[in-house]
Amino acid sequence: MSDSLYWLGFSMIPNVGTYRLAALWRAFGDLQTAWEAAPESLYLAGFTSSALASIAAHRPRLDLERAASRVERAGAYLVTMADAAYPHRLAALSSTPGLFYVRGRLPDPTAPALAIVGTRSATPDGIAAARQLARELAAQGVTIISGLAEGIDTAAHEGALDVEGYTTAILANGIDVIYPTKHRALSERIADRGALVTEFALGARPLKRSFPRRNRTLSGWADGVVIVEAPAKSGALYTAQAACKQHRPVFVLDALIRRSLPNSEGLRSLADAGAHLVSGANDILSALGGTPPFRSVTIEAVEATADPTAPARALDPNEQLLLDLLSREPQHTDDLAQKMGISPLTILGIITTLEIEGLIEPVGYSKYRRLH
Repeated sequence: MSDSLYWLGFSMIPNVGTYRLAALWRAFGDLQTAWEAAPESLYLAGFTSSALASIAAHRPRLDLERAASRVERAGAYLVTMADAAYPHRLAALSSTPGLFYVRGRLPDPTAPALAIVGTRSATPDGIAAARQLARELAAQGVTIISGLAEGIDTAAHEGALDVEGYTTAILANGIDVIYPTKHRALSERIADRGALVTEFALGARPLKRSFPRRNRTLSGWADGVVIVEAPAKSGALYTAQAACKQHRPVFVLDALIRRSLPNSEGLRSLADAGAHLVSGANDILSALGGTPPFRSVTIEAVEATADPTAPARALDPNEQLLLDLLSREPQHTDDLAQKMGISPLTILGIITTLEIEGLIEPVGYSKYRRLH
């Protein structure tokens, strides 16, 4: 049985998920060994009692061959962190999905890649600029990455396809779910020429909380991020924020930032925060090559304008209490559960929600710290 099946199996177990797979792999050398490991060995690798209980409950019931057949019937395959095709940029990050579902052909992981994103409510000028920029970059061998959304994302994918270039769509839903549904034909063209990629399980719907997680993968996959159009409160600014934390350069087009339109307000905020102003593809390629050096975007300035949930969801009392208890120093989930007087299983549900929404991050097995 292929080792990728054990990656799939662990990803399907509650309280494990895709973000803990890399640590399992490093601890055991391969996921089959981890799958067959005794509870004591998993405990020594850092699993909490609640996680061990979840593994004990689900592992015997999972039919890995059947699960793999479902992936195959969806026209997809799995790429894990152990595979050479896994993008090296993501592998270098401290927190990244250990497994992806893929339709199509992943690019050479060493090839240059640029994310082009922006508002769904794009202007004709913004759409034209995104499409032309994607054409010029793709024609020179740059992989164009975007999120298959309406507006700027669509223009970026289509621009790459116009010149038979390579494009990757990072999804916030299952590989067998098309969102928006009007992009079925476009998704087929992308799968034929490039790849559709997601960390979310088969059948997963595009939930609002999934998009920040998708955006972190999107920016982390690329060498840099271009924000083509963004109003003052835009989800695209969250992608810029994620890129900043991942030490990726952020670019804005000089011609679009000069306009006094609502979709330029976010661009001006990014420029004030230190984003790199460019006139077109040649400037971006020069920056990616190292000259002239790009300026780092100030995280605090981007955070002040980014609105990843638009508007932010009000936290429930337990979520707020957990967030108040966390600081930059990592804490174990068992300790947090004891302080809050709730069960480990309950706290893991709260932690999953806060992690997806970008408020906390994992630091080793079952330890978390606050991001803001």
